[in-house]
Amino acid sequence: MSAAADPPRADGGNGAPAPLAPGDRVRVVGLLAHPEKNGTCGTLVRSVDEDRWEVRFDGTGRWAVRSAHLEKLSTAAVRPEHDKLSIAGTWTDWSIQDMSWQADGRHYSFEVRLGSKGEESFQVLVNGDWKARLYPDRSDGCPHERHNLCGPDGGGQGQNWTIGRHPLDRGGPGAGYRVRVLLADSGRARAVDWSRLSVPLGSYTSVSIAGTWDSWRAQGMSLDAERSLYSFEVELGPNGWESFQILLDGDWARCLHPDRADACPHADHSLCGPDGSGHGKNWTIGRHK
Repeated sequence: MSAAADPPRADGGNGAPAPLAPGDRVRVVGLLAHPEKNGTCGTLVRSVDEDRWEVRFDGTGRWAVRSAHLEKLSTAAVRPEHDKLSIAGTWTDWSIQDMSWQADGRHYSFEVRLGSKGEESFQVLVNGDWKARLYPDRSDGCPHERHNLCGPDGGGQGQNWTIGRHPLDRGGPGAGYRVRVLLADSGRARAVDWSRLSVPLGSYTSVSIAGTWDSWRAQGMSLDAERSLYSFEVELGPNGWESFQILLDGDWARCLHPDRADACPHADHSLCGPDGSGHGKNWTIGRHK
């Protein structure tokens, strides 16, 4: 399975390019002046003129691109083959952190900040199981060099993806990246890539949420680099409410929490932390009348 495999392409029939419209998912192809941008995916915002579109790219801001260099991607719904994917890497000494499912983009994602060495390595785990790893067929795999995606199995010792080592990553201490695991129509992982974030991460590698809906298990939140915010979708259970706190790097000693129980945006409260003093002080969704 090639990590450089292409996303599914939409067409208008008989192989003709499909017409473009705001909201379409697209990929950049055929750029000669900036070849490093080829393969970058994003969403069409508006038509700039009859030959160019403004594109909001995944984690890399907005810019105008000629229609000839935009390939429309399929938006057919994909059901992941596995319950979840997790990531484990050097930034947390290989502890396991859940990735976030992005249904509209047909991928799992996770944000990583490079440490003092300017590079980080990782593998992906199916259902958090080291015996079901996804990994490249060589050491220091990256999206800029062709390689195969292997697994899920218990192999892969020393065969990691490495962010920041290839010159096209433009790596360095503190640089932030969004890692993605792209899925095929079947729901199986077909490729791993990453893109440099235009907004740097703070003094932490990741932001997670832990709440009552999953017995307080930390789950990775998604960074919207353009709006400088993290997000996570929650479905209320049978009680009609759920409580949560926010963790930096999945660490309960670096918890963000309110200064009271059952805080919500509709009542005054203060944000506290990061610290380990938030026991019983949660945000609660669905309880405010």
